[in-house]
Amino acid sequence: LWEHYRYSLSILRRLTLKVAKIPWYLLPMIALRRAYDRVREWISHAVISPLEALTRSQASDLGRELGEGYKVEVAYEFRSPMLRDLTGDLRRSPPQGLVLVPMYAIDSDLTTGISKSDLLWETLSQGDFPFPVAQVSQFNEDEEFLELMERFFLEKLKEEGLREDDCLKAGLILGCHGTVLKGPPGVDTGL
Repeated sequence: LWEHYRYSLSILRRLTLKVAKIPWYLLPMIALRRAYDRVREWISHAVISPLEALTRSQASDLGRELGEGYKVEVAYEFRSPMLRDLTGDLRRSPPQGLVLVPMYAIDSDLTTGISKSDLLWETLSQGDFPFPVAQVSQFNEDEEFLELMERFFLEKLKEEGLREDDCLKAGLILGCHGTVLKGPPGVDTGL
């Protein structure tokens, strides 16, 4: 429960407060309720998220692809290790450079913007890094990346037995993360 509480509180402080006016003293209570509900629901439905294993696998694959001389670290926005948890080690044992690559395809204040803010805060509070820092982002403006994503989606649809023509008549649902401020009757949003 503690891990889920800290995660929920981090989301509330670092993300939700950017879009919702919630009194600060309510944040711990909301986080506790969300953590309790999440743990209860996950246990009752035997939910095990595949995201942790997928993230570790992606980091390992990227490190292997880059080869010797590169160290790939995973940093999260809302739980440890956060980017700001890793910057002290980077300053004590500086690499030749740092490349921040988001885990999200879309670049926004509410996704990769949090990591960018962490880097900016680190620079303002501790001074410039003793190595170059690059940020890979704004995939949604990269035509080559968009074409790659389109080919990937079409390939996955074909694996499911759908043709491109079938999709012209279908809708597309993009998964998103957010906080529902006012849900439908009977739905507790935690606020």
